[in-house]
Amino acid sequence: MPLRIAEMDTPLAEPIAAALTAAISRGDTGYAPAGRLPEAFAGFAARHYGWHPDPAAARLVPDVMSGIVEILQIITAPGDGVVVNPP
Repeated sequence: MPLRIAEMDTPLAEPIAAALTAAISRGDTGYAPAGRLPEAFAGFAARHYGWHPDPAAARLVPDVMSGIVEILQIITAPGDGVVVNPP
């Protein structure tokens, strides 16, 4: 079964259901603000990879594929070839 398919036979954990219900009752159905995530990621990248990304350059995307599409549109020209290896 592909990893992108959710397992629907497993009941939702009660704490997760409660958190979702509370968020919906608040009308909180949009994307979360970045908060300190860019700084946390920059620290993680520095510690683990010696890479020092600028937290101010970080952007949130709704999912990984949206992010990949955005990056490819920035770094490639129409007609360029791109190889994407599936997991």
